[in-house]
Amino acid sequence: MHADVLFLAAKDDDAWPSDIAVQRMVKVLEEANYPYRVEAHIYEKASHALTDGLDEMKGYAKWALNHMLPAEKKYPEECEKARQDSFKRILRFLREWD
Repeated sequence: MHADVLFLAAKDDDAWPSDIAVQRMVKVLEEANYPYRVEAHIYEKASHALTDGLDEMKGYAKWALNHMLPAEKKYPEECEKARQDSFKRILRFLREWD
């Protein structure tokens, strides 16, 4: 791989241990002296769904999101803020891409 890397994760990801995986991947890249930019951010209160536009979901899709990802029900405002922040981080990362 010859590219900058951006990792985004949720501390208590309902789908997989993304916070642990991100830390491991960053460590592997650091130990290998990976020559490209590596950024990582782990959200304290967020869900596996770190993508923009979910606030516009309706019907079954919205129901499924709230019932399949417990963090969405437990921290709805924080999850939405994390999504908005992750979108900004992705755009900033791409703008800075060499």
